[in-house]
This record gives sequence, structure tokens and C-alpha cells, in this order.
Amino acid sequence: MFNNVHYQITKSVEVNQDSNIYRVVLGNLKIAWLSPIYLNKGSIAQIQALFSCIGRNIPPEEWQFILLLGDFNVDISENPKI
Repeated sequence: MFNNVHYQITKSVEVNQDSNIYRVVLGNLKIAWLSPIYLNKGSIAQIQALFSCIGRNIPPEEWQFILLLGDFNVDISENPKI
């Protein structure tokens, strides 16, 4: 299905020691920021650091193209403020 889709990784940013976020240009037309996320503790501080890194490194006009997937290790039943 995606065998003929041209893509290029144009930027890589380290989010933490386990995760990077990548700026990918798809078909020379579309931008996507993709990241497999792993937060080993799932603490509020780790989540704040993640979004702080995104805010510093990704232009606001591209925030709508961010896709974060992975293991955030967050149990919202223990901390409903998240």
C-alpha cells in the first residue's frame, strides 16, 4: 500500500533517552511529525518535559501534524489531573 510513497526525514529531535521525534515529508507535499514515545515513569514531569521539547522544536503552525504513539506509562486512575 505504501511501497510507492516517497518520504524524507528532514529533522530528528531527541525527546528523551528513549525517544526521538521525526519531521517527515510525505510525497513532497505533506508534513508529519512522528514519534514512538516511551516514558519509563509516566510522571507529570516527564509529560511536561515531552511537551516542552515539542514546543521548543516544532513550529506552532506544524503542531496539528504531530502523531505521538507509544507507552506513556500513565495510570489516570492514580492521578486524575493528567
